Amino acid sequence: PVIETFILPEGITSVEWATFMGCTSLKTIYVYSKDAQISSLPVVNGSESPVETVYCYRGSTADNADLWGDNVTIKYLSDHYFTTDSGKVYVDDDGYIVNAEPNLTDIVIPETTDDGVAIVGIAEDAFIDCTLNSVMMNKNIIDIEDGAFTNKGQNLTVYLTKGSIADSYAFTEVTGTVEKVYI
Repeated sequence: PVIETFILPEGITSVEWATFMGCTSLKTIYVYSKDAQISSLPVVNGSESPVETVYCYRGSTADNADLWGDNVTIKYLSDHYFTTDSGKVYVDDDGYIVNAEPNLTDIVIPETTDDGVAIVGIAEDAFIDCTLNSVMMNKNIIDIEDGAFTNKGQNLTVYLTKGSIADSYAFTEVTGTVEKVYI
């Protein structure tokens, strides 16, 4: 079958390995079920799975790189977000930024999401698809995970409040210059 996107809705409790057999065009999987038991992806016609991206909730059973393989990128779903001039930034239930729309360039991270969840951290690969020029952190950011920012060949200015943390590993994937400005 020619299926490019597969959506696993909330409430489905298991997905067996043969589910994707023959789906040679499958590129993207959305897993909205937080506790579904998923068998690993099968090989397709003797080669690796064509799946490129899996969207799931952080900490869910689908949030397992071993399950999907080395060539699959895991991106996180969330019910919470804040809106910027150039798109949305998604935040999980624990207050960590987990994903952002790729067209973001300059963002100010507010203290809460649009629906009131306090923003306290930035997860690994949160801005992997973005080409950011600048980020202004809120004073409540207490954790920035390794590889949170990934600017390919572009400089990044990060505005931090005095006393906030910014682990140097958070910027290891930035190939341009990172300037930290304390305000």
